[in-house]
Amino acid sequence: MVSAAVLCIGVMAGALGCAGDAPDVSTAGAVYGAVLAEVLAEEPLVATSPGVLPVLYVAPLDKRYPIDLADQAEVLERLRSDADVRFVDDRAEAIDDERPERPVRDGAVLVELGPLQGEKDGYTVNLRRSDDALEPRERSAVVSRADGTWAVVLVAR
Repeated sequence: MVSAAVLCIGVMAGALGCAGDAPDVSTAGAVYGAVLAEVLAEEPLVATSPGVLPVLYVAPLDKRYPIDLADQAEVLERLRSDADVRFVDDRAEAIDDERPERPVRDGAVLVELGPLQGEKDGYTVNLRRSDDALEPRERSAVVSRADGTWAVVLVAR
């Protein structure tokens, strides 16, 4: 009887101790979220209808480096009030091939993200932003961490 009570108290204390802990944040997800927020700040998306968030498609720049689900969740959390973020496995999923100018579907923008290059407190991310398939703009983002915050500088490639 006593051991069951002690076990119950131990389980409850452990659960309460964990409840206040911050969830783990994926470094790649946090960096990708910061990069996409900077891309959107530099050139904001336009909603196609009032009261609806603009659509942002996100794809891996290189199919060999897919964007992990945990990283996708981090990006979704970061941009939830800025855009309707839709992850696709391939850029072709976001392009409307039925129209000659091959625009991004839904009047949206496509941003393709490369893998993180660097380590711990500093990364470079190659990216491509497309409003249509005919004129993508390639950039690099230099991302550094100071005081727990990711700072992003976008540069042309």
